[in-house]
Amino acid sequence: MWSADLCYFFSQQRGVYLNAGVGPVLDAPEFGDPLTGFGVYAGIGWELVKHLSIGADISVASVSNDNVDVSAMSFLLFLKFLAY
Repeated sequence: MWSADLCYFFSQQRGVYLNAGVGPVLDAPEFGDPLTGFGVYAGIGWELVKHLSIGADISVASVSNDNVDVSAMSFLLFLKFLAY
């Protein structure tokens, strides 16, 4: 599987950043047929200390049975870039 993700930091100091991404999705229920599709998401995060962030995303996915699924997620993230 693949995905593309973009983060935009407003400054090199700790603080708020925006993130967004696209990629394939898989909904694999315990019973029934799995659904595949394509999804996009966008969100906001806050870098608490260097490389450790909290945040929230909203995702929208179009799946193979022509439904559109919307979900929200909160996260705790360890993020380190090689050039950072």
